[in-house]
Amino acid sequence: MIKELLYHETDLACKNEPLLEYVIKVANHFWPSYDPDEVVELDDGTFKIGVVEDSLVPSKFVKRYSNGSIDISRINKYEDSIEVQETLNAFHLDPSKFWYLCLCIKDYVDGQSINALKRSPSHRSIVKGLIDEMKKMSPEKGAELSFRVDGSKHPVKITDSDILFLLKKLVETHFEKSPKSNDEFLDRGHIDIHQALTIAPIYRIYLFDHYLGWFLQDLKADKSVMSANPNELISYDKKLLISRMIFILGISDDESYYEEYDENGRKNSFLKNNLRKYKDITIPTVNKHYFL
Repeated sequence: MIKELLYHETDLACKNEPLLEYVIKVANHFWPSYDPDEVVELDDGTFKIGVVEDSLVPSKFVKRYSNGSIDISRINKYEDSIEVQETLNAFHLDPSKFWYLCLCIKDYVDGQSINALKRSPSHRSIVKGLIDEMKKMSPEKGAELSFRVDGSKHPVKITDSDILFLLKKLVETHFEKSPKSNDEFLDRGHIDIHQALTIAPIYRIYLFDHYLGWFLQDLKADKSVMSANPNELISYDKKLLISRMIFILGISDDESYYEEYDENGRKNSFLKNNLRKYKDITIPTVNKHYFL
């Protein structure tokens, strides 16, 4: 049922591979490449240094798939899931293209969550944290700012409230008015290639839902599509489709992710309920499979 994805040696060949259509769409949105040295002339005659380009994730995915680095042992679960296949049919989604999209997202998520590269906080988050702390200062509440230059025996300590308020204003103003060209520097963080970090399993689920949810968000179901079983109804619930793929791919072995109704016959919102408290989280890792 699932068409076999063949190995392609070049990025161009991967771009022209029909089975990667969904993969390319998601990869270019979330994981584009960036060439910091390329210079392009804009319509107004000015020049821009640095260009966002097509993602390299699809070609890396094909290479990892071809050399056996990606687990495809659950393909039968996917093919045999009548519920999932009928939902895909209702959304006019190609089952082979969708399979490779889900495999790619899972592999990317695994690379960012299991023995991943630890990333220190970005410059932006550090400066923002400093500003947030300085905002807590008041005439009634004292404060101290201290630092020490390498080689110096004694730290510099600032306790004068007027100077501290002045420093806060200077840092805050400069931070807010920082030009867009500084974004790359501000968002940069140190990567420790010698320290691996595995984050909690719920973050794998959060990331998979985040990436696949974006792909599905604008799709409309064709409700004229009927189930092969006249006694069954097709699920048009996109969240349930994501949830079922989480179970099928083994991201979680909890069968509650697959079931549409709970034991009391009520609509099951297992995935939605589990992710309710995990909005806008920061993932403190860099992907080891797709080091971007």
